[in-house]
Amino acid sequence: PLPYYNNRSAWMTSVIWKKILIDLNQNLEKDNKQICLIVDNAPCHNTDEKFSNITIEFLPPNTTALIQPLDQGIIHSFKMEYRQILIKKQICALEKGLSIVEFLKSLTILDGINYANRAWNLVKQQTISNCFKKAGIDNIQFITDEIAATEGENYEWCTLDNEYIQCDNELVCFGTMSDEDIVADVLAVNQNSTEDEEVFAQSEACIKHPSTKNALLSLDSLRDYFCHNNIDPLEAFEDIENLILESSEKQKCQKKITDFLSKS
Repeated sequence: PLPYYNNRSAWMTSVIWKKILIDLNQNLEKDNKQICLIVDNAPCHNTDEKFSNITIEFLPPNTTALIQPLDQGIIHSFKMEYRQILIKKQICALEKGLSIVEFLKSLTILDGINYANRAWNLVKQQTISNCFKKAGIDNIQFITDEIAATEGENYEWCTLDNEYIQCDNELVCFGTMSDEDIVADVLAVNQNSTEDEEVFAQSEACIKHPSTKNALLSLDSLRDYFCHNNIDPLEAFEDIENLILESSEKQKCQKKITDFLSKS
């Protein structure tokens, strides 16, 4: 669902930053779009590369907290959505009979990517627009004068403490790398690529892919649960059922007459 980049220190590095820009520029070229990318003065963001569809503008030094739109509430909204999703998954794990420790050990990188993707999609455009305005970028149209409260998933049962939402605010995610670190990071790119392919292949072999029959039976079980608890699922189950059947049809290959002939 999202591009994934990594390195040994879990920091943003100039190597990863360059790769992100190259990938982003390629996607923009395909879509025939031009963007202006506003970035802070972190050492890892320094680049001499020129891109056909990206204009990079750097914020003045020591002004990130004041005029960077992400710091005006966008990151906070994203973290709130992400941590609500994580808590919901923890509750689901408890309902399945897992302990919190067992749940945390079961999490994969793919889970984190899916949660992040979902959380970002829940951040309202209105919130983003108003954070830009608060940062002083007011030459575009905004919805309201105040930063809107994030209205993502309706988690009435889950009220997050602000300290929990911001628990990783002081986490170091970049720094000045030594020459040895830079060389090691560059050399690790190709190695990581090969290792990632091997891990992916192993993961694919271990993953159990439910059959269409099992998917439909699971859907029936879920439908029964909703009906028993007087919860109206609206048309959601019919839509999911249609998606399952459509997916099943796409996976079927039209057989030729030669497929039925035994080979000697």
